[in-house]
Amino acid sequence: MTQDTEQKILSIIEKLLEEYEMCPDGTRELEMPFYSLKQHCGLEYHQVINVLKKLQHEGIIEGFEHYSDYI
Repeated sequence: MTQDTEQKILSIIEKLLEEYEMCPDGTRELEMPFYSLKQHCGLEYHQVINVLKKLQHEGIIEGFEHYSDYI
């Protein structure tokens, strides 16, 4: 994995954390357009999906529905 790719993955996590901070207390629900996240980090579709699946597997995010709509 290149340093550039690592930075892009970190940018996904950073963006998710920013969005979580704006959620009401006690909730972890985001309605972030997938396209917005993909555009923010500069990764390909399948790369973003792989990162999200890993975060879900690790329990960092609870889950996500329709990849093309919202996380």
